Amino acid sequence: MGYLDFIDPGNSGGSVPSPSSPWEGLPPPAPVYYLCSVCGARFKDTDQLFEHRFNEHPHTRPTLILDGREITSPRQIISTPLDENQITLVSADRCFFDAREVAIQSLPKRLANTKAGVHTIQLERQGIETHYEIVFEIAEPQELEFVEHHFLSIVGSDTLSVDRINLFAEMTSKCRTAMRYVDGLCQYLYGVLAKDQRGGTHLNISEYKTKFNLSIDGLSPFDRPLANVVVGIINFTQNAFGDGNALAFSPKLQRAMRTYFGYLNNEGNPSVKEVAWPGNGMGNVPIDHATDQIIQWVLEPDDEAQKHLRQMEAVVDSGEWVPDDRLKVSILLAERLAARQDYIAAKRFARTLAHDAIFSEWAERIMEMDTAQ
Repeated sequence: MGYLDFIDPGNSGGSVPSPSSPWEGLPPPAPVYYLCSVCGARFKDTDQLFEHRFNEHPHTRPTLILDGREITSPRQIISTPLDENQITLVSADRCFFDAREVAIQSLPKRLANTKAGVHTIQLERQGIETHYEIVFEIAEPQELEFVEHHFLSIVGSDTLSVDRINLFAEMTSKCRTAMRYVDGLCQYLYGVLAKDQRGGTHLNISEYKTKFNLSIDGLSPFDRPLANVVVGIINFTQNAFGDGNALAFSPKLQRAMRTYFGYLNNEGNPSVKEVAWPGNGMGNVPIDHATDQIIQWVLEPDDEAQKHLRQMEAVVDSGEWVPDDRLKVSILLAERLAARQDYIAAKRFARTLAHDAIFSEWAERIMEMDTAQ
C-alpha cells in the first residue's frame, strides 16, 4: 500500500531528489459548502446547515387524517365506509396511490370509493415521505346488524361458555364481510372465560390479556355501539381509563370509567346521560366477575359503600384477583377512605402505587393529604 506523504530516498539516504508535487502552483482548493435543498443557502459545515433547516424551514411531516384522527400507524384497517369529506391530507405536495402519482385533491374520493383490497399511499413534502398501507375490509351493514343481534341473543342471555361462543361463531359464519367483527367479539368472550376460569375453557388465566388485545385489534376499526362498549370494558379491565365519551350506550360502564378518570385527573364526580340502545335491546354484554364486582362497588351510594370496605380490603390483601383488578380496588379504597378523612388508612393503599409509571402522581396526591384525624 502506498502513502502519498512518503517518498523513499533510496540507498543514498537523500541523494535522490523528491519529485515536485503535482499540486504545486495550483490555486488552493475552494472551500466546501453545504447547500440547503430548500432555498439554496450555503453553509461551511453540517451543523450550520442543520440549524438553518430547523429554524428557517421547519418541516411538518405529510400526514393522512381520517375522520379527524391522525393515522400514526403505517398499516391501517378500514372496516366502515368513508366519506370523502372525512379524508384530509396535511402538508403534502405529492401523492402516490399504489405507486402511481395522483392529484392530491383526487385521493379522498378515490379512498372513499374503495371497498376492498390492500393499497399503498405515499405522501411527500420537500423530501420528507410518509408511507401507509391501507387495508380495506368494508363490512356490509346488514351483516354487522346480524352479528350484533346474535351476539346479544346467544351469549348475552345465558351462562357464557365455550359452547355458546361456538354457537355464535357458527350462526355468523356466513357473514363474510364481517368476519373481523365476529373474530373480535369471540376473542373478547374467550378472554372473559380465561380470566374467570369458567365455561369449559382450557385457556390459562394468564392468557386473558392476549385474548383481550386480539379483540381490541379486531374491534377498534368499527365505530359501532357494541364494539365501543366491548373495547371500553377491555380498557377498563386493563386500567386504561378514559373520559368514556364513546360509552354512552352503557351508562354503568361509562360512569365507572369516568370515576377512575376523575380520580387520576383530580376531577369531580362524573355526570352520565343515559342513551337508549339503538337496536332491539342492549342485552347483557358478558363481563368477568371481578370487573362486574368493581363496577358495582363504584356505582353504589356512599352509605352502602362503607359496608363493603372490609370486603374490598380482603380482595387487595388476599391476592386472589389479578393485579390490574387489585390496583383498581386499591384506588377506590384510598379515595373512599380519604373521603372519610381516614388519611392514614388511605395512604396504606396509595403507597403501593407510589412508584408506578402511570399512577404515581395520583398516589402522591393521596400521600400528601393531611394525616390529622
